[in-house]
Amino acid sequence: MQALSAEHIMGGPVAARDGVARRWRAGSAVVAGVVVITLAAPAGPAGAAAGPRTFGTPAPGTPAPSTRAPSTRAPSPSAPGTPAWGRTLTYNEGAAGFCTWWAIQQFRAYTGVYPDFYDPANDGNAGYWATDAAYDGWTVTRIPRIASIAVFPPGVDGADVEGHVAWVTAVSGPQIVISEMNGPAGWDQADTRELTPGSAVRYILAP
Repeated sequence: MQALSAEHIMGGPVAARDGVARRWRAGSAVVAGVVVITLAAPAGPAGAAAGPRTFGTPAPGTPAPSTRAPSTRAPSPSAPGTPAWGRTLTYNEGAAGFCTWWAIQQFRAYTGVYPDFYDPANDGNAGYWATDAAYDGWTVTRIPRIASIAVFPPGVDGADVEGHVAWVTAVSGPQIVISEMNGPAGWDQADTRELTPGSAVRYILAP
């Protein structure tokens, strides 16, 4: 389905993981990594080369954010029994065209805030988002809910080795409907799917 190739570049200030700009330090050296995902698919627009298509890389001239501003805690506490407000940012930390960017845009449209899903314990790939969101104070559950971000671990429901995230628009019994980008429709393309999610899928609830 999807094949991953990863290249780690030393000496740069930023790591882009599945469209999320990340900065971290290992000892005294700044480490940067770039993950490029390739998907065998038909050639893109007219003039594009045939063969395997780059899957998950930004369009030319659309760089990922180069810095990461400090996040803040949402000002209003959650009422008992409602999803928690976690840490927020003033921008979308995903790069346009990626599943992460699309999920954050939908979350922002629903809540009015950009969530912070960063945990320094990992590289920020989509598959880590359930852990990352909990770390930053957001409510994460095993039960699907409308207006949540579904987090697909690597290999679950078609997710590649970096994982996948999507916005849940409907729930009916065991099935969910998701709105996603960088999925079956290809990079920078949004689509809608109905599926019965695997038991390993987690859901980040939008308050």
